[in-house]
Amino acid sequence: GTDGARPRRVTQSFDEADQTTFEVEKLLNAAASGAREMAITRLTELREQHPDHPRVSRALGMLLFNEKRFEESCAALDDAIAADPLAFDLYF
Repeated sequence: GTDGARPRRVTQSFDEADQTTFEVEKLLNAAASGAREMAITRLTELREQHPDHPRVSRALGMLLFNEKRFEESCAALDDAIAADPLAFDLYF
């Protein structure tokens, strides 16, 4: 039996950080499919908009590293570490 209560509809809303994380994942997928420069350009824009979002800087740093753009990569990874100093995988 039921107690007469109607089930609540669960809606999921994304805050800005979640939307940014989702976009980062889409850009990483695009880069893996060959659109690396587009992904780097957009991640650079996102990094300017969200300098404290570690996933943005991390993704940008990794893509730049893979493109052998080491100086830019180090700067992005330094930002990722500053935003999330406990992300120990960034130190290797």
